[in-house]
Amino acid sequence: MKQFKVAVLRARHDASVGVIPERACLDMVMNNGHHSSVLNYWASVTDGHLNFVGSTMFPWVDITMGADDVSRETQCARAFEATMALNGGDLQDFDAYLVLTLPGQFSLPNPKAGQPGQPARISVNFDGGAGAVVQGKPACAVPVMTSNHTFICHELGHMMGWNHSYGVLNNGTDWDGKAPFDVNAVYGDPYDIMSSASFGSRTLDPDVKHYTGQPAFTGWPVDGWPNPSASTMGPAPARAHLHLWDPQALAPQRVRHFAQPFVGEAQRFTLTAAGRHSGVQLAVLHAFGEDAEGRGRCYVEYRQKGGWDAGLDESGNDLARQGVVVHALADTEEGVRCWYRGRILVPVELDTDLTVSGTALQVRVLSADLDSATVDIEVTARLERGVELRSRGGDEVLTVINPQPMSTPCGDALTYGTWITSTRTFHQPVSSGFGGVGAPDAGRLLARWVVAGVPVTGTDGVIQAPTTEGVFAIEYVLHPETAELRLWSRGGERYRVDVTVAVSEADGSGTRHATAVFSAKGWYDGYGPGDTARLARCLSRYARRAHLRLRDFLIPPGPGPVEREIGDRINQRRLQLAIALVADAHPGPATALTALTAMRYGVGQR
Repeated sequence: MKQFKVAVLRARHDASVGVIPERACLDMVMNNGHHSSVLNYWASVTDGHLNFVGSTMFPWVDITMGADDVSRETQCARAFEATMALNGGDLQDFDAYLVLTLPGQFSLPNPKAGQPGQPARISVNFDGGAGAVVQGKPACAVPVMTSNHTFICHELGHMMGWNHSYGVLNNGTDWDGKAPFDVNAVYGDPYDIMSSASFGSRTLDPDVKHYTGQPAFTGWPVDGWPNPSASTMGPAPARAHLHLWDPQALAPQRVRHFAQPFVGEAQRFTLTAAGRHSGVQLAVLHAFGEDAEGRGRCYVEYRQKGGWDAGLDESGNDLARQGVVVHALADTEEGVRCWYRGRILVPVELDTDLTVSGTALQVRVLSADLDSATVDIEVTARLERGVELRSRGGDEVLTVINPQPMSTPCGDALTYGTWITSTRTFHQPVSSGFGGVGAPDAGRLLARWVVAGVPVTGTDGVIQAPTTEGVFAIEYVLHPETAELRLWSRGGERYRVDVTVAVSEADGSGTRHATAVFSAKGWYDGYGPGDTARLARCLSRYARRAHLRLRDFLIPPGPGPVEREIGDRINQRRLQLAIALVADAHPGPATALTALTAMRYGVGQR
């Protein structure tokens, strides 16, 4: 475990402002019942490796500040001096000083007052953040009325030795918001608290593509804290950045180490979402000949909405969506830093992989289970384009013709008849080897659909599909972001058509195709929805009474179309033989089983 003792200094520079109650200060910074304080945050995201035993919150003191100097250095120095005087000099045994400045802004007469649209007074906000030094120890100024939970966590991270993370070009260092617009890779990680000045957002230059990262969320408000926006929280730090800061901050069972694969090789592993209490949460792929600073090292983690990542989106265009996130260690002017290299959305959409910039690695999501918060990953050193269709759906019963009520020996009501159905299917293309490095300003992959030889246009409509049985109308909806195609047939129409997707790069190159079949059943003769399950339950009940074992009448799924379609493993001939063998010993159950067999195979089966 690593101990870090923080001295929380509280300094008021405006005597007309009432001090914040003790309980509110403790809840905001030290500890609270929701375990959502600033210190709770860092203890939580390091799985308890980091503790703050011995940290102390000192009483409020009054300081004097002038509008000509609102720097963080001056705030920290004066808060330290005033607290020293009040406390008798007991401020030496701490690792850092966190200074709460109240209110942290001046209200001054507006020199432009009287001009159109100008108020009588304006606010001058104090400088805030880490970087100051007090008695040789790191110090941080937190102006109360302009600082939220995310900001305080970020700045405390700096005092504990965390650096900024890097990634996509963003406006985080453009302090005035005026042309010429500054862009920089620092603050460019949408999945790391140490990019909290921007989280990768680029929103200023009207001539380039805009994108935003907003992984923060509104957490638990602190009763008595005067800044209502202070409860903006999250996200967690990147697990990659956590490992870079201190490998011991992650329990050994949460990390797996691999050598980066060469061409023709692959590394496969399963990851659990960061912040869970089980499973591997970080894969570390070491470069061949990796130096002491880890240049070229690659990290893979899975970030799912929830906990400190509650601000992640599940859909939409925000950079901070839940997904598999890739980082690498690379050089900056400040030294080797943690770089965000892209993400693969989960649930997977059109693009299932990304190329890790600066390496030959290709990271792909093979499958994902949202309920268990796990993903299966493959990392290779090759770029092979391909596409497949993942289809799901089924038949919806619209009505029944000539219904015949029946009953099982167990008393279950069944209905036999001609059932009119409509078929609805969902077809999601998933590609690999496309899309380059996954940068937010990269062009979107192209997905073009053809159904029964007819191109799909727009986001919805009706296709007149020619088939050998005639022309049939198929309704469709095409999702503009995921490229998923949904198809509906009209009731009572039976046919089969091919569904083909062509996936290309944004410029139309590298096209690959995949095909599925849309099979509209239209109708069937047999039992209604759920009746087959009722028959099976009744049969199992009487089989147990007759002391029949499942292996007496079950077989592996057969090659016939009915067996493939409904997974039927009950073999009629074996069941009849089994009934005959037990008929003398168990005449009642055998009679019921004979009737069930006749119902199942003599009348119809669905």
